[in-house]
Amino acid sequence: MKKGIDVSYWQGAIDWHKVASRGIEWAAIRCSYGTAQDSTFTTNWQNAQAAGIKRAAYLYFKADQSPQGQASKLAQLSAGAELTPVLDCERNTSDVMTNYQTRLLECIAGFVKITGVFPVIYTSPSFALTYLKAPEFSLCPLWIAHWNAAAPNIPAPWFGGDYWAWQFRVTTFGLWYGSQSKTLDLDVMP
Repeated sequence: MKKGIDVSYWQGAIDWHKVASRGIEWAAIRCSYGTAQDSTFTTNWQNAQAAGIKRAAYLYFKADQSPQGQASKLAQLSAGAELTPVLDCERNTSDVMTNYQTRLLECIAGFVKITGVFPVIYTSPSFALTYLKAPEFSLCPLWIAHWNAAAPNIPAPWFGGDYWAWQFRVTTFGLWYGSQSKTLDLDVMP
């Protein structure tokens, strides 16, 4: 399994050479929250590459913002990535959830039209079972967030047990990994 982390401005300044020295091979770096670019993206993107870490850009999808605008933003900011770009799909108290599935499908279609690639979907089993019921989502690789489990629970519509990555734990040893923040998400790729 290939070890990875996912980061955003919440982790503060990151020592990417220290991250690499800890055996981390890849990182998902938040490029945008909806259409608003993450303030640490450019620095993290450049420094992760300089440290030899494979990169995926991820966009936190906001259903109350333009799906096409978000598709364009992810396509633009993920240029040069070594790994498939990601749409982060999770609940936020400010999100409008009424048309979430429809608007996410519009974003995916827009991204595919621009890039020719289906983005990875990052989500948890409970969120997927509530908001991601359309069979079309199974065209996107799955990055499953299922902490402290012996194996990830793969929700419908992604039957079969395959996943792109598994976020298996949130650690409080972020400083050890090179982050300014104590908390850091740990991931693996099969």
